[in-house]
Amino acid sequence: MICLLLSLPFKATEMKQYAFQQIINIQNGLSSSVRCLTVSHEKGYVWVGTRTGIGRFDGYELKKYLHDNITHLFEDNENKIWAVTAKGLYYYNESDDNFLQAKDKEQHPLSAASICPWTDGVLFGGYGKIYKYNYADRQTELLCSLQPDNHYNITTLRKWDKHTLLAINRWKNALLIDIRTGKTQPAPFKSDELTDCFIDSKGNVWTAPYHQGVKCYDRNGKLLHAYHTMNSSMKTNVVLSITECDGHIWIGTDGYGIFILNPENGEMVSLEHVPGNRNSLPTNSILCLYKDFNNNIWAGSVWGGLINIKETGMTTYSEALPGIEYGLSGQVVLSIYQDEEQKIWIGTDGGGINKFNPDTRKFNHILPTWGDKVSSITGIDKRRLLISLFSKGIFFFDKETEEYQPLIIVNDSLSLLFPAGFSY
Repeated sequence: MICLLLSLPFKATEMKQYAFQQIINIQNGLSSSVRCLTVSHEKGYVWVGTRTGIGRFDGYELKKYLHDNITHLFEDNENKIWAVTAKGLYYYNESDDNFLQAKDKEQHPLSAASICPWTDGVLFGGYGKIYKYNYADRQTELLCSLQPDNHYNITTLRKWDKHTLLAINRWKNALLIDIRTGKTQPAPFKSDELTDCFIDSKGNVWTAPYHQGVKCYDRNGKLLHAYHTMNSSMKTNVVLSITECDGHIWIGTDGYGIFILNPENGEMVSLEHVPGNRNSLPTNSILCLYKDFNNNIWAGSVWGGLINIKETGMTTYSEALPGIEYGLSGQVVLSIYQDEEQKIWIGTDGGGINKFNPDTRKFNHILPTWGDKVSSITGIDKRRLLISLFSKGIFFFDKETEEYQPLIIVNDSLSLLFPAGFSY
């Protein structure tokens, strides 16, 4: 059987643990990298957008729609799925199980490059224009034309306040748009060549300027924080996506997985793929991050498909080859002991002794003990353990030299309990 290492009271449990599930990937039907996604609150479907169309996953199979380049997916308050494509704006028609092109009141096809939820509808940003879908009459109409930036293509759209939108285009500086008039003004923060932009629950603006890490500004444009490889634990400055979960900023990177930042103290932990570690993130290039209504994080990746990330209180470790630090040396665990230094000693059935470091979450297979069936482990002093080996007897184990020393009993009364050659 496979052993589960349960939540022992070691200090590493103070750091959140996550379980990763690779939901769908190119090998099981996904056509290309996941660029955007949304999770349906009503049906529970996961909708993913790629360069070659939309995929809907119901937990069992993947169904494909719209052979087109998909840049944005969004579910509105009426549970309607919207899709921004290279050919125009589409919405899901549930009755016929297909996507239809959105049209305005005059039945003209609509083109858009971005989506933003609004109180009484949905806003769409296009080439110098803002459109609005109204929940009241379920019609889409032109809300305003941008002035003077009427040639600005809005590829990302965020709500700034009740009358203002933040518009992003990677190749131009960001704009603030007054939706009552269409008048624009430069955003108050530095915004050239942004790969992503996110407004957190406190109203601060997080930006990902290409190859510069992440930066955080207040609403007046004051730089509050900047994180990059020179001043943090980030291993790359190429950030592709940003989101927030439980007050922490999640940062998806190109090639180095995900970094989770606590903005209160600047502490950062990483989730990344480690070859040979099946408990690690399945892939390291993260194109988009999405938080669903159950507070789960979903990651769309480059070639690694769709990944579901959940906080967990338990990590499963299984058998690995001798010397591999991300698994046990045997399938069956017979004994566990945690010493004063918080290291966890694990006795296996035929794989000898393993030492687990909770801080690094890595195993050290004690190779000289390979083949032993370690039925019990306990502590004697700071340097030694007391070990019972099936069919061999009881031994002291030196943590530093990794050597056994037989337990010699000199008390006659104890000798009656532990005769020579005694074993469990």
